[in-house]
Amino acid sequence: MARSALEVRVISESDDGAWAESNVQGVVELVRRGYELLVGEDIVARAVEDLEDAIDAATDVMVAGTGNVDRLAELLGIPEEATPITIWTARRDSTFPPAGFHAIGC
Repeated sequence: MARSALEVRVISESDDGAWAESNVQGVVELVRRGYELLVGEDIVARAVEDLEDAIDAATDVMVAGTGNVDRLAELLGIPEEATPITIWTARRDSTFPPAGFHAIGC
């Protein structure tokens, strides 16, 4: 395998890449450079931050909304069976978060 000719293609955020011939050592170097770029440009950390911001914004909209809880559950694909979260959402008179409620990632 060390002497095998491989066709490789590197795809990035800004480029679809082109196919090129390489060997195993060349693939190892491509992976190393790709890792260095990811770490150096903090792409993963930025993507996580963007995702957290989007989740926070969606949560703010849902918490502030006065729409129909049943309709929101339907849109989100939440089944009608009672779960701790759907029990809370059905009870408008309770406080948020209810006792024992722990949001993931907060």
